[in-house]
Amino acid sequence: MRGQPRISPIYNLGPKPAPDPDRAFARIWRWCRDLWVLNGTIVVKPNELPDHLRQPMVDWANDNYGEQKNGAEKHR
Repeated sequence: MRGQPRISPIYNLGPKPAPDPDRAFARIWRWCRDLWVLNGTIVVKPNELPDHLRQPMVDWANDNYGEQKNGAEKHR
């Protein structure tokens, strides 16, 4: 027999480690920072925008990218 024996895929069905919210936030924040530093793209959630910019930006995004899917509000 050559190499290592094949490992059964049954082991992939076991419990997964719990996601770490701090680590996920750090990863997302790093992507947002890289978008700004490397590409000049600003990433912002609508609820973080000043009141006078929020609705015009949401309308612009809906016109250019399409309407938000149901439940999009829950993830902000």
